[in-house]
Amino acid sequence: MAFLRPTARPERPAAAPPGPPLGPARQTTPAAPLVPVPSTESALPAGYLTTVRAGLGGCTRCHLHEKRQNLVFGEGNPHPLLMVIGDWPGSEDARTGRPFQGQDGEMLTKMFKAIDLQREEVYVTTLVKCQPPAGRPPTRDEIAACLPFLLQQIVALAPRVICAMGSLATQTLLVTDQPLTRLRGGFHDCHGVALMPTFHPRFLHEHPEMKKATWQDLLMIRKKLVP
Repeated sequence: MAFLRPTARPERPAAAPPGPPLGPARQTTPAAPLVPVPSTESALPAGYLTTVRAGLGGCTRCHLHEKRQNLVFGEGNPHPLLMVIGDWPGSEDARTGRPFQGQDGEMLTKMFKAIDLQREEVYVTTLVKCQPPAGRPPTRDEIAACLPFLLQQIVALAPRVICAMGSLATQTLLVTDQPLTRLRGGFHDCHGVALMPTFHPRFLHEHPEMKKATWQDLLMIRKKLVP
């Protein structure tokens, strides 16, 4: 598998120190939506995803907008079996306004191909929609500003499976402070959708030895998509 082949490590700024826990562990209780969303028991309005994007507008809900190049909403199949949620946009994402660009995007495409998926079949987005400065992770307030729109994206897309890539995306969606290394390797409930946590391509570039563990996560996703 091309995904498992060693890749040259890109030069990246030193990782920012981890932020404080996002909240107490509540593995057995699904997180409650933070904003009203249409009931999944009834048909959604046509073009609901477009409505979500319009509601986000030229967002100024946190300080990240002050130096924003482009807002990164998400892209892909509007009726996906798989939705991928990363943690925050990188430099290429911010430049283009598209998620998972550059070397991270190349690796993500290889990951999809390894389980017989094309990127166009999947919907990809990020937890926060603007790039934080200096390579740091987003703050609690920055996450809180974006989270209602991400939850609405999940409702609009109604995927069969969510793949959360990275600790922040995983911990936020599962409302837990448990480490990703303990959460990955199995499915969790996220607002009625099966969620598989795994490592972000950014992390895999720096820690290629974790690709085999990620491959096991991908195989479980594939099995869930094609029983």
